[in-house]
Amino acid sequence: MGENSAVPSDRNYVSEGTIINEVFYNEVLYLPLYKINVRDNANIKDVLKSAKEYMSTLDNKEQKALKEQVEYLEGMIEHNEDLKDVTISNMSWKDNDNDGKKDHPPLGMQAAVFTKGDEVNIVYRGTPDGSWIDNAEIVIGGMFYALNYVDKNGKVYKHLSPMQVEALKYMDTVLKKNRDKWDDKILTVGGHSKGDSLAALAMMVHGDKFDLCFGINGPGVSPETLKDILRNIGEEKFYEYQNKMYKLNEANDYVNPFGVPLYKSENIRWYKGFYPLWAIDKAHYVSPIYNIETGELANFVENQGVMGVFVRDLYLKVEKLDPREREAPCYGIMSILQFFINKELPVGKDIRFYMYLIKKLNIIILDVTDIFLSTLDDYIKRINKENPIIDLLPLIVFIKGAKIALDHNKIDMLDALQHLPVDRNYKTEKVAISYRKVEGLITKLDNYILDLDSKYIQAVEDIKSWLAGVKEIGAGSRRLEIAIKNYKDIKKGLETYKDLLNQYKACCEETEDRFIKNLQGTATA
Repeated sequence: MGENSAVPSDRNYVSEGTIINEVFYNEVLYLPLYKINVRDNANIKDVLKSAKEYMSTLDNKEQKALKEQVEYLEGMIEHNEDLKDVTISNMSWKDNDNDGKKDHPPLGMQAAVFTKGDEVNIVYRGTPDGSWIDNAEIVIGGMFYALNYVDKNGKVYKHLSPMQVEALKYMDTVLKKNRDKWDDKILTVGGHSKGDSLAALAMMVHGDKFDLCFGINGPGVSPETLKDILRNIGEEKFYEYQNKMYKLNEANDYVNPFGVPLYKSENIRWYKGFYPLWAIDKAHYVSPIYNIETGELANFVENQGVMGVFVRDLYLKVEKLDPREREAPCYGIMSILQFFINKELPVGKDIRFYMYLIKKLNIIILDVTDIFLSTLDDYIKRINKENPIIDLLPLIVFIKGAKIALDHNKIDMLDALQHLPVDRNYKTEKVAISYRKVEGLITKLDNYILDLDSKYIQAVEDIKSWLAGVKEIGAGSRRLEIAIKNYKDIKKGLETYKDLLNQYKACCEETEDRFIKNLQGTATA
């Protein structure tokens, strides 16, 4: 470890330069780096050049998003010239050990090392597209999915999600590989969102190696994981490492309220990001921390905002549950993000997991609805009536959106649940596989998709077309576009669910056919 001017020695917060560096590194990691050919120890300007070349392979929407991201990073470099000298190395998605496969699954966990002068920053990326279900498993704390991790002292952690284990294995390898090289360097570990949570966990396992841990808008861990940490490193080391850990949370961020925080409250700062009030979803992003037009950081505020407080209240209801009971609400929330928003299958899951999830769908819907509504009721009862209405707008936007989603999907989803393959009925009467009603459910999903096209998507598009000639309808037209997009997202989610059921049916048929052939072979013999 080196001598670090960015690490506070008098209980103050980290320097502005440290925050800017961490914002930059985290934003770089959100580039599609595992799809771009970036060499080890590449300069950041070469990385941005490769990202620009990659743009030509994307559709217009993806090109626009990547272009804005690259321009944001270039804007940060213009205001902070030293960022141009940053290099990236030890990328987790590469085959660094030359065994013919990627070291870690890029859709599950991504991390890299950023070096600037004598500063080395090991940074974990926020949730990759295939890792949302894993987010649920980080805070559930159960044993259904958990993997064991053994640290350098032979201590066992029993309640970690698969991607938490990937993150710790990455850290083990990187620290061992660069052990002598980094002896005199200032060593930091950090991340945003899920990356923040992974960085804090890595700090607790390898805290003797690091000068600083800096996290942004990340969740905590399960109560069971915290117990593992305290049992393995002891309270003295726990508090020693906490003194080197600093965290930055957006006041109305809706992710950091989940889980048991590993940071102590004195080292957490709240800020109000650069985003319009109506774009509450951007509260969680990295980019609103830094204004590339002015080169300024977002202002600190005194406390957590109403949105953050509400989500924290919601999580605390979940935390009181037994780990098995936590599964339904946690899997429910993350399934929406995994299948309906990001539309990717979770990394490392097989047909058994999907069947487990389908089996629990009824409980998931009821638990999520009950916890959400009871939390909302409790929250409204204790809201300070002196709060200006503008302060409550982010929460109102969130509640209204959630209510629309619940009202829109409740009947269709409950109807679908009634037709899940729960009774035993076998085609051959020789194999215990229940899939007779899957075809009926697939047909129903087809009907729902057709209804969405004809009754909702087309209807709203027709209304938008009729109003196109009305000049005063500008804001209303934009709302109609949002409605059309939401309906199309729902349609895509239903199509994803249908694909999963088709995969399940095919798997059952294949298993049954194989079993029958084995029986026939036995009979012949």
